[in-house]
Formats: sequence, C-alpha cells, structure tokens
Amino acid sequence: TEFPEKYEIFESFIKVLIKEVTSKNFESQLEFDNWHEDKCKKLLHLFDDNFDVKTYVGQAQKWINMTLKYLFALGEERIDGISRNYYLFHITIDNIIQDKLFKEGIPKFKSAWSRIDNYENYLDYQSAVREKFKLEIPMDIEFKLFNE
Repeated sequence: TEFPEKYEIFESFIKVLIKEVTSKNFESQLEFDNWHEDKCKKLLHLFDDNFDVKTYVGQAQKWINMTLKYLFALGEERIDGISRNYYLFHITIDNIIQDKLFKEGIPKFKSAWSRIDNYENYLDYQSAVREKFKLEIPMDIEFKLFNE
C-alpha cells in the first residue's frame, strides 16, 4: 500500500532531526531557533506533499517539541547527546501550558494552538517565555508547570 512508504518519509525526517539535535552544538538561541523553524517548515511540506490535509505551524511545533521533550525524558543513557542542547529547546505550546503561562502574565494565542499559522507569532511566544523566566531553562519551566 502507499501509506507505509509515506510514513517512512516521516520516520526519516525524525531520525535526521534526532541526529542533528544530539550531535550538533548550537552556538546560540538564534541558531537553534533558525534550525527549529527550518524543521517546522520541512515537516509542513512533508504533510503537504504526502497527504491531502492542511497543516499548521502549531501542529508542527507540537510534533517537534514533544519529540525533543520525550527524548530528553528518556535520558542521556538511552539517547546519547540529548542533553547537549536542552537549554535551547522550545516549550511545547498547547492548551495546558498556555493556561498555566497565562497565570504568569503571558497572553494566550487568539486562535487554537493547533491553528498557529505564522512561525514569527509562534517564536514571539517562545521569546515571551524566555523573557519572563530569564534565569531558567524554558523546558525546566514547562516540566515544572505541567506537573503542578
């Protein structure tokens, strides 16, 4: 059938993403952000090219950010190099984290998180989190807030 072939494309995409994030030392937040934007755009193109469904930046960021979060949770012993760039990772934007960050003074998106369609708006949210919690690692904040 045609589906296994299509899914292999996504598997290859994720394998490349993991290899890059575990082997590369990103020099700055900007370099990581640019890499992340490129990966989101590539993921959106993969969906556009392989399925007849509209996808959004909000969905792409969730795929990528949850992948990184889960791999980090598995630990360095299982995923060699996953801690290398952890301090640069983006938080996963969804309803739960938006509700918790709203209580910290960070406005929610006007649309559903899954319908965020502009990477710049998405990145502005990430920047607001970094600004609010300047002395902390964003993913540490997400883990803390998610478990409250």
